[in-house]
Amino acid sequence: MRGRSVAAAVAVTIAVAGGILGGPSPRVLVDLILEAVVFGAILALTACGAGSILGWAAQMTMSNLAAAGSLVTRALPLLLLTFLVFFNSPVWLMAATISRPRLWLVLVFLVIIAAAFVISVTADRVRPIMEAGEPADDHSARLAGTPFETMPDPASVRALSRAERLNVLFVVAASQLSQILIIAVMTSVLFLILGLILLSPELLALWTRDGRSDGTVLGMTIPVPDSLIQITFFLGALTFMYISARTVSDTEYRTRFFDPLIDDLRLTLRARNRYRAAVSAR
Repeated sequence: MRGRSVAAAVAVTIAVAGGILGGPSPRVLVDLILEAVVFGAILALTACGAGSILGWAAQMTMSNLAAAGSLVTRALPLLLLTFLVFFNSPVWLMAATISRPRLWLVLVFLVIIAAAFVISVTADRVRPIMEAGEPADDHSARLAGTPFETMPDPASVRALSRAERLNVLFVVAASQLSQILIIAVMTSVLFLILGLILLSPELLALWTRDGRSDGTVLGMTIPVPDSLIQITFFLGALTFMYISARTVSDTEYRTRFFDPLIDDLRLTLRARNRYRAAVSAR
């Protein structure tokens, strides 16, 4: 509870500071609508538990940075491709010309394709676990010290409802997508730092045909070229797509991330089966 209070206080402080430092905007009504949508999305994600899933996925990713680094290393072909994109002047001209709403449409399109692929593969892998008729035999010790310890295993497992199946699929898919998103963001930050080191006013003017030397994020003007910001977003989306496809065939990723996730799922389902049986007996 204390951690949530601290996180909420920090978020409000950053929002207020951004509004003060950003100053008034000529698009006051549009900015207010965008802020309302963002805050509404944050509240909705918090209510459905997505924030907890994201935090758990971030913790697991940070505790397995070696595997994450290995996954990024195995994505070297994509990194080489993105370097070619990064050092390509027509791409910079495109980034300096395209509007931010159109760029967001492109990013959403790429992310939806990758997310649909991950969800379809996850559904195929999780379906046998959800349809299993017998409880797993290797999780009794892990339920020690919990309210489910004294509950006996049912003779027959009650099938999951449609809502429960959707909930299981949501948790597993959201956990994987959160991990992939963290790695993609890490890669994007590397390209952002590289751009800040590399770009000079002369090179920026040459690549973008005298494009802007500042940029806008969430209505705030910052001293970072707008073309660099948009290139970073685009490369992050490409990385997200590639790693989403890579996780399907990467053995180390499945060992470090997916297998522990499935193991926790089996444990949760066993606890659920015990609880359902105890409620039915009462």
